[in-house]
Amino acid sequence: LYGSADQKQAVLEGLQEIGCVHLLDLCHGADENAGDQYLLPNAADALKYLRACPAQRRAVREAPDFHVDEIVGQAMSIEQKQRDLQTERDELKQSISTLAPWGDFRLPKNGELHGLRLWLYVAPHHRLSELAELSTPWHVVGRDHRFAYVAVVSADEPDDMPVSRAHLDDRSLSELEQRLEAVETELEELYWQRVRLTRWSDQLSKRLGEASDRAARARAAGLAFDDSSVFVVQ
Repeated sequence: LYGSADQKQAVLEGLQEIGCVHLLDLCHGADENAGDQYLLPNAADALKYLRACPAQRRAVREAPDFHVDEIVGQAMSIEQKQRDLQTERDELKQSISTLAPWGDFRLPKNGELHGLRLWLYVAPHHRLSELAELSTPWHVVGRDHRFAYVAVVSADEPDDMPVSRAHLDDRSLSELEQRLEAVETELEELYWQRVRLTRWSDQLSKRLGEASDRAARARAAGLAFDDSSVFVVQ
């Protein structure tokens, strides 16, 4: 196809609308990244995230003042915050489960026991007899159907314990539970923020398609032969 230079964009748009041709490279090495400046960073991920939301708002059909960058930025921010809080929630639940048998207390900080420290161990019942030979003070502070929860007071970590030391969160059980409640509240608020954004899904999809079309036309334009007054596509 030959045409005057000022017809080039109209011809490319027409060919794109027909959608049944493949253009050959008449420039012998066209830029494969041509048109990338028209693409919308993170827009596809944002649209996928919003469409995966369990609850959907009524779509906005006409929005001449729709700001795609703002909606994409909000969706990506909510997704990242949600992911971070979900990870923290899982860690809090694990810490609460580990700390619960010991009760609601906080490990003493270094120096609070005048040079001594508290070392905690979870020992199966059948191994409690092995603690009888310990030279350091110890006490069973709790039991369940499988384990005894043993506290040892010593300046240094005992090297003759028959079981490995338990590593607990520095926060108390009540502090962990309060933080878990706050995280759950934040996650609920983020969920409804996400739901509110779903009304822009159709507009976002429309802008994403338009941007993809512009990028494809720019790549097609790079395959054409051009001079000052004529263009050629094959």
